[in-house]
Amino acid sequence: MLRKHTILGQMTQMISRYDFEKAVFSSKGRHFTLSFDYWSHFMAMLFGQLSDQHSLRDLVLNLSSQGHRFYHLGMSKICRSTFSDANNNRPYQIYESLFYLLLDRYATSIKGGNRKLKSKLYSIDATVVGLCMSLFGWAKFRSTKAGIKLHVRLDHDGCIPQFAIITKASVHESQVRKMFDLPSGSLVVFDRGYNDYHLYSLLDERGILFVTRLKDNADYRVIKRQRINKKLGITSDHIIEFRGFYSKGKCPIRLRRIRYVDQETGQVYIYLTNDLRHSAKTIADVYKQRWQIELFFKALKQNLVIKTFWGTSENAVCSQIWVALILYFLLSVLKAQGNIETSVGKMIQRIRSFVFETTELMGFLKDKIPAVLEPPAPNQITLNLKSGQ
Repeated sequence: MLRKHTILGQMTQMISRYDFEKAVFSSKGRHFTLSFDYWSHFMAMLFGQLSDQHSLRDLVLNLSSQGHRFYHLGMSKICRSTFSDANNNRPYQIYESLFYLLLDRYATSIKGGNRKLKSKLYSIDATVVGLCMSLFGWAKFRSTKAGIKLHVRLDHDGCIPQFAIITKASVHESQVRKMFDLPSGSLVVFDRGYNDYHLYSLLDERGILFVTRLKDNADYRVIKRQRINKKLGITSDHIIEFRGFYSKGKCPIRLRRIRYVDQETGQVYIYLTNDLRHSAKTIADVYKQRWQIELFFKALKQNLVIKTFWGTSENAVCSQIWVALILYFLLSVLKAQGNIETSVGKMIQRIRSFVFETTELMGFLKDKIPAVLEPPAPNQITLNLKSGQ
């Protein structure tokens, strides 16, 4: 008999079980589990993200109602206490490793970006996820607040997260130097939260171009004034060097200061870059691309479950966020492979009510075919009402 896969089942076919077991092994997970294995745990969390489950009780209840699907999904039965224990005890590094394995497998299939630039473009930023102080005491960062911080490096070829780190909210962005481990020739964009004169010099030594915004109180002197085109909104383009005792010691190189006025809003921006090759207008346009990472954080928080959690331990929180990143990446791959014009957020919203429907996934995401409802069970009563009866 022809077996039809559910939407959830078709999505998980993108994940090699070899890669999954490799992630479990590399993270020192226990391979021999009696009932609720690692794959079942992962599938349960993936279901919770797709179907927007905000409590552990609802997740287990709604998933258990689909018990007849478990065999084809490779799952075992689930109960709340076992799921809770798995969230607390099974290392979140399993899903972190799985994310990077999927990235290695599918990243080349996602293409896009700005063809005007020869350099590969990245954006770096972080967002804070607030937590309840009484439940997540380990995440305290102020006297009355708790939270974690998700640091992301976004690849503009497909706008996919290319690197991520989860820290406590008290960790400042500039302290996460791993975000800047980029190949020579890359172009990275970040805001003033990463202001670090030594970082600027270090990036330049590695051959990495950067575009950021100059601090208002920066002490510098102008070395050279370059020609500008005011019609494009460029009011100044200067080669500068820092002259403060500490700033010059940490960043002795010459940089480029560009003053740009947005012609639509009238907002004034002052950019700092070590890119001496591209035009000033191109530098301004590159910084505008940083907005893509803001849209990524917005889509992540609005469409996936990373503001309410199914466990209160640090391991449970990190596991849930990594599964959300995996789901976002898988949908980004489907979007690129199917040339789907809609956003990843809208794709999630469309799938949400049809996780267990048996319909062709790509056509469903393209909105070419409606969700196919299953026929009623044999013991279900059907009503056929005709007019006049």
